[in-house]
Amino acid sequence: MVTLKLILSLLLSYLLAAMLMPLLRKFATWIDLTDKPNISRKIHKQPVPLVGGIVIAISTILTLLMALDFEFYFDFHLMPVMVGALILLVTGVIDDKMEISPFKKLLIQFCCAYFIVE
Repeated sequence: MVTLKLILSLLLSYLLAAMLMPLLRKFATWIDLTDKPNISRKIHKQPVPLVGGIVIAISTILTLLMALDFEFYFDFHLMPVMVGALILLVTGVIDDKMEISPFKKLLIQFCCAYFIVE
């Protein structure tokens, strides 16, 4: 039974990501959340929407909300991980839009790891 639930959860997460990706790509292009071509570092010729992490986060969170026993996992195990992942997601989106220094990103990652372990 657990195997079937796991397979259905993985399938649901994949389907959500596949459905959300085209919508968020258009939205990212509209709000200019794109990676611009750069002669020295980039190989792409056109701006590329930066929404892969957002799509994966949304589909994972929705799948977890549908598949897990809320009281047990959210109270004891999953909440610190979810908060840390959300902070990293927001940091990544801000970095995509405005560029955060590598030191600040590393500091945020260490703080999230400490929060999860503590």
